[in-house]
Amino acid sequence: MQRAASSGVKIDADAAQTRAFALQCLIEGLAVRIVREPGMSDHMLADMLAMNLPVVID
Repeated sequence: MQRAASSGVKIDADAAQTRAFALQCLIEGLAVRIVREPGMSDHMLADMLAMNLPVVID
């Protein structure tokens, strides 16, 4: 959020809290998925992150 502020991007506290929660859910979900599917490919993980991280942090 500090980087966003320094580049002139404004985000209110509620939006920041919502994005932080979404990112936390994504990370926790990944942790569970990795335990359940230890053979998951790095390629699948990278594709999922590339698809979802921009949505969460934009």
